[in-house]
Amino acid sequence: MALESKRDDKSLPKDAVDPSEIFQKFSDHSFWVKAQLESLHSKLSLSEGVVQSFQHQISGLKEEIKYLKRVISDRKRSAAQIAAEKEEKETEVNALRASRLKPSLQKPTRPKLSRTRRPVGRAPKGKRWDYDLGKWVEKESVSPTEDFSNKSNGVGSRNLRKAVQSKRLYRRVGGRGMVTRAVHRLVYTENKDSGTLRKYSADSRSSPRSTKRLRLDMDGIQLLPLEPVAPSPSYYKRPRGAPPKGKTWNYRTGEWVDDLDDEESSVNNSLAEKEYLETKKMMMLETGMSA
Repeated sequence: MALESKRDDKSLPKDAVDPSEIFQKFSDHSFWVKAQLESLHSKLSLSEGVVQSFQHQISGLKEEIKYLKRVISDRKRSAAQIAAEKEEKETEVNALRASRLKPSLQKPTRPKLSRTRRPVGRAPKGKRWDYDLGKWVEKESVSPTEDFSNKSNGVGSRNLRKAVQSKRLYRRVGGRGMVTRAVHRLVYTENKDSGTLRKYSADSRSSPRSTKRLRLDMDGIQLLPLEPVAPSPSYYKRPRGAPPKGKTWNYRTGEWVDDLDDEESSVNNSLAEKEYLETKKMMMLETGMSA
């Protein structure tokens, strides 16, 4: 009442602001500020959640990277360990194999590619290829005939006995390229130049051209010298094709000779051709019977 009376008594100026209006404006602004603060707080809380989720994902990725690194290192270590174990096992196996071998069977170790390759083709006469040295070397010569005949009890040397016992008794007969098989007994010929022996069948179709023969008796394995045998007559096969002009084939000499057109030479040549054909026929029959 006193205030109201005072107001009534003392009038306020016209341009004065009412305090109630100021308070009302301030209260409205405070509500707006509070609303803004709440929205900012909600946004901040949302951003904090997003940041926390990102941090959680980053930590998970870091853990996964650590796990993968550990797996890779374990695998590398396991591969190296497996290789080391395998090498150790191979070493033990090789040592065990070497210990089981007899001293006579143990061979010196050498590189795999140290052995040389033999050249293609026939070997030089009396030589063989040495794979270690990489060159042709001389063959070991067979013992001469005297060593066979001078043994006690009429028994030949070890090389001869081995030759008799083996079944590989093949030879090119007469130098013609034909192969025969020794069935019943062997005949050895001596080569005077090299002092070696060659074996061939005693019942082959053509006799070897040698001045001395040694027969082997299969019962007592005794060498019996025989008398020199003259070489058997040979007839040379006529080459195919037309003969040269003015020439005719000589079956005895094996060459083209001048055609003399006389009866004696033609008769001799025809007889030689007839003998050649008969010999060839007999050889074919014997081959069929032996087969």
